[in-house]
Amino acid sequence: IVLVGINDLNDAPDAVDRHVDAYGVLLGTLARLYPDARLVVCSLLPTAGPYATLAPRIVEFNGRLAEVAAMSGAGLLDVHARFVDVSTGMARRGLLVEDGLHLSRRGYAELTALIEDQAAALDITENSGPAGAIPFRRGAVRTALSRAWSILARG
Repeated sequence: IVLVGINDLNDAPDAVDRHVDAYGVLLGTLARLYPDARLVVCSLLPTAGPYATLAPRIVEFNGRLAEVAAMSGAGLLDVHARFVDVSTGMARRGLLVEDGLHLSRRGYAELTALIEDQAAALDITENSGPAGAIPFRRGAVRTALSRAWSILARG
């Protein structure tokens, strides 16, 4: 599962084009390095606060990301649709920390639930993948994210 942030998305008029191209290179590289892996790409998250101005670029990027994922044979997990408040175009309240950019504990819980809910549709279930692959297990994502959150919260 590949989830990339919005770093530098607002730095130039051609930022969306450059990021789409870079994502294509990333997915191509991952596919070559891990030919038996089932790649799943997450759409960019909506933002809030000072980053709310990026909403149009995020929507544009996500639309183009669907094409890149399809060309790479990767699944697409539409995180944006689950996290956005359609009345404002910003992230739903409480899913991001105060900076309006990074996931909160509740946001990570929501992401975990989304991954678990969509595992079968994305073909990342316990019974998918090549022999010897580390299987996806319900609860494993929740445990891993909980550990990561604890580490981040400490430092």
